[in-house]
Amino acid sequence: MVRDEVRLLLREIWMPALKVTEVRENEEQSDVIGNELVSLFRALCQDQDTAELREKVRQQYINLYDYNSVPASQRVQSMSTLGRKPMQRTMHRSGSYVEAEEFGRCHQRRNEARRNSTDTPAQLMENINLHALSELFVNGKSISPKSCTENFLQFHQYPLNGWTVERDWVMGHCRALKEGYSTCSAFSPRLAGRLNDALRVWFPSALIREEVIPLCGFRPNASFNFRALAMPSGRYFSFRREGRMISQECETLHHPERVHCIICFRNSSFAGEFTESLLQALYLCPIIQGLTFSNDTVAGESAHAHQGSELLPFLARAIPSSVTHLTFDNVLSNNAALSLAHILKSVYDESADEETVGSRTVKGSLHALAITNSPHINQAIFSSIVESISGISSPLQFLRVLDLSGNVLGDAVSARILSIALSPSSPTAIVHLDLSRNDIGVGNAVKRVLQECILREPKLEVLNLSGNDFGEREGELALQLAASLGDVLSKLVSIDLSENQLSGTFLAGLGASLLSNSHLVSLDISSNRFSSSSVNSFLSRLHNMSKSNV
Repeated sequence: MVRDEVRLLLREIWMPALKVTEVRENEEQSDVIGNELVSLFRALCQDQDTAELREKVRQQYINLYDYNSVPASQRVQSMSTLGRKPMQRTMHRSGSYVEAEEFGRCHQRRNEARRNSTDTPAQLMENINLHALSELFVNGKSISPKSCTENFLQFHQYPLNGWTVERDWVMGHCRALKEGYSTCSAFSPRLAGRLNDALRVWFPSALIREEVIPLCGFRPNASFNFRALAMPSGRYFSFRREGRMISQECETLHHPERVHCIICFRNSSFAGEFTESLLQALYLCPIIQGLTFSNDTVAGESAHAHQGSELLPFLARAIPSSVTHLTFDNVLSNNAALSLAHILKSVYDESADEETVGSRTVKGSLHALAITNSPHINQAIFSSIVESISGISSPLQFLRVLDLSGNVLGDAVSARILSIALSPSSPTAIVHLDLSRNDIGVGNAVKRVLQECILREPKLEVLNLSGNDFGEREGELALQLAASLGDVLSKLVSIDLSENQLSGTFLAGLGASLLSNSHLVSLDISSNRFSSSSVNSFLSRLHNMSKSNV
């Protein structure tokens, strides 16, 4: 369903321009062909194999909840075992044994009446009313569960642990397909908030999310085909059973080479043979391309916030080359991060030996790495991790996407990362970099990197420096950033400088730099200290530039 709405959004973004182009090329044909998006995105996922099933689910919810669109004669009134079992489970957990027993007797009488009915099994299966999950009427008496959150879905990563949550999500999905989108979201262009809630669970890193589902730019080779295998939250001692289930699930995929499959762990802890069994599952299921570990709990609020995270860095030593995206979102403890730094260094030291595990796997396998929202990790440890990127035989030498947002790295560590990304001699071709919310402040070290960088062939395409609070002296770093957009940052397609206390001084220097930057598509300078006069002056300069370019 999420992919359905992604395709809907793509259609609304790109189809108007495509229609205009087709009309110009052929004035007699004004309609776009039915499979219009394929002409723009050649590998676009269509999900035809499950289209009928999704439509049945949508229609069932419409029949149940959208009474205005369904004739009275077609409305469903009774409930099958699909609603009975969750309701019995809810009653049992809430202590309503008498009500559960009465409900069971009522269902038994209903089964007897159903055996005497002439309805076919298919008709009986369609006769489902999920309203019973919130309120039942047994012998004229109203029965309501004590808590709509006490059910078997409460440990799911994106919990539909109340019938209203599930209903609202699916009905919102139905309305979106019928009416389309009309508003913009802060996370993705015009993507509904409930979809972003789900996507943030599967892709905590916004940078990696945009890499897999590129909605902010035009990527004609993108398939937008992802499968998020979300593991239940809990404590894992092993992954053998789950690995077998995932292997069976992956065997059913059509064209698996076009699918970006990820395994997601959220709010979980790890012990025992978890790492070894997970690695075995990854080797047996080579279509898995991403691993995501995330935690909602703020460090210090819970003793179990990062429990067992010391096992996770060992994945880096033997991770298969098929896994290209790795995310640690508020998961690694300080000791776990230190272990990761040591492991990356050891792999780097062993890289001369072509028979080592590290040289066959980690070296060159990771294309995207995210270590985010971990301000508790020591800056010196982050510095060690960063240094493992810069070597010629670095295990991360093919890294293209690096997200270190929300770690309070400071000016010096952030400057070192930026220098690696901008250096023409660096073996790592980082093109997408997120250093947002890292307390860069005045940024003397970052400014010095931009000044001393040798202009050759800029590689960086996406840069996020938002939320770094450049402060009252923002003029020095801000002016250098504005000037760099015309040389060392001239290949940037997107830059985010929001929430940095920028003023009109920055806008004054930005206009001239944009004259020599023909690649920039997205510029976010929201939530700064611009006056209305400086904004009007900047917009006037942009207007004059556009007229002169024409």
